[in-house]
Amino acid sequence: MKSKTSNIILVITTILLFLLVTAYGVIDSWRKSKSITEGYKASITLNETVVFDDPHIVKQYGGPVTLEAGTVGEIYEIIDWYTEKHEYKHIQARFDLEEGESFKVILDYEAENEKDTRVIIDKYDANINVLDDGKDRGNTNTFEAATPVLNINKINDSQKIASEFKQMRERYYQRVKQTIKDGSIKGVIVAFALVAVIWVVKLTVRKEKVGKALAILTICIDVAMALIDVVAFLLTRAM
Repeated sequence: MKSKTSNIILVITTILLFLLVTAYGVIDSWRKSKSITEGYKASITLNETVVFDDPHIVKQYGGPVTLEAGTVGEIYEIIDWYTEKHEYKHIQARFDLEEGESFKVILDYEAENEKDTRVIIDKYDANINVLDDGKDRGNTNTFEAATPVLNINKINDSQKIASEFKQMRERYYQRVKQTIKDGSIKGVIVAFALVAVIWVVKLTVRKEKVGKALAILTICIDVAMALIDVVAFLLTRAM
């Protein structure tokens, strides 16, 4: 390998090394951002009596569900990468019924619907005939799931709770952005440091053998980093 050729190869491989190490910093920060969570917990009290008499609720509970004014409930909501991926932006609350059952509702904190109560109907297909070979024979069972929704204005301090919930979501977004930003910056710094070390050695020790060795070493590092990036990306995506 001639000196000029090794120099050209070293330039190309160090540029590639810089890009690969930077990419790993971005991928790693993306992985870390997926583990970020924010939670919101609060006690709530109904300011007036509400009745859930939708046919789906009647069928599920054996009759209409009435929550009297003054009934105390609890909010415990967690936001993370999974809930954001599925665009789940509701406030979940729970009220304890007299029979000892828990009545879970979603609080409509944006008050897009003027109704006091309503339900969200989701349809699902459950495969009931999956054979050992894993092939879907097309036999499915369709069922509906009803989720009760309560206008947040029906609880005390509704605007305060809605505001605190939105602040919690904003904290989550800021933490995710900061984590990705910090990881990307660290990736650039590490990449720059590695490239700098290689070229300092190259320019300080002006020997042809050293130049060839650095070129070969950098190629090996590039291949390793490329594999690491691919594996890290696939693992992060599978989280």
